[in-house]
Amino acid sequence: MNKKILLVDDDEKILASYRRQLGLRLELFTANNAENGWEILQKHGPIAVVISDYKMPGVDGIAFLERVKEIAPDTVRIMLTGYADIDMAINAVNQGNIFRFLTKPCPIKDFIYAIAAALEQYRLICSERELLEQTLKGSIKLLIDILSISKPQEFNQLSRLRNLAKRIALRLNVEKLWEVDLALMLSPIGLITIPEYILQKQESGEYLSADEEKMYQSHPATAKDLLANIPRLENVAEAIACQMKNYSTQAAHSGLVEKDISLLGRILKVVLDFNAIIKKSWSATYALEYLQNNTEYYDPEVLSALIMEVQNLKDWSQEDADGRLV
Repeated sequence: MNKKILLVDDDEKILASYRRQLGLRLELFTANNAENGWEILQKHGPIAVVISDYKMPGVDGIAFLERVKEIAPDTVRIMLTGYADIDMAINAVNQGNIFRFLTKPCPIKDFIYAIAAALEQYRLICSERELLEQTLKGSIKLLIDILSISKPQEFNQLSRLRNLAKRIALRLNVEKLWEVDLALMLSPIGLITIPEYILQKQESGEYLSADEEKMYQSHPATAKDLLANIPRLENVAEAIACQMKNYSTQAAHSGLVEKDISLLGRILKVVLDFNAIIKKSWSATYALEYLQNNTEYYDPEVLSALIMEVQNLKDWSQEDADGRLV
């Protein structure tokens, strides 16, 4: 278990005292100002517990711990001060999410007890996050396995588009590339609830009755319902729900305006429409021409990114070892 402790205080005598009393029990780091404290966090992190003095020259303890929260949100934060001011204490708790508030001089037993409690809190935070990540990974694996078994052709086609979607996202400075990847791969998950005969008719271009068309059109909303309650997949679920929505014509139909469709949803729309044309054995050149002739349906920046990435690829029939378009 991580037992790294960072003590920040501008009084070198106090830091030396901490090192003497706690250095043999804990993996202890000390800093005499906020800037040095941030450097230690970056160099030696993750740090389990940060204890900061309140009154320091330059950046005070509240501002320092608020920044610590941004840099290392799992790190447990303790404020130590000789100024027993209630307003300051309230600000420290509200702004920095302080776990404990200790006043100087703090008896060593109380100090050690506070550190022990903070280490236990850190353990609980890490355990909860690990459980969440395992749950997320397990849920995603289950859904991917269901798709690969029930819709193998669709699954393989989308697998070959993952690299294209990633390149478009990089061009558009998307930070969470994993969301783009998951949104693409899970986009057809709602189809598992649609009767196979409807899917076959839709795939072959046969006429769908009003009820059949309504059922088919419902699959993005069904997918959203399946995914929305899985932790951290809220953005993915919302993007998948918008995979069939046209970018510029929504206001008249559903009250949506352009920016109500997330960037993730707009990327998904362009990539899936491009794929739908390619699936009909038409060329990438024809697919691009079709998209460009219907620009009112797409975010122009996303469409432009797709066009540039496709044009940069010499041969769309060439695949890498993973079966993805290169």
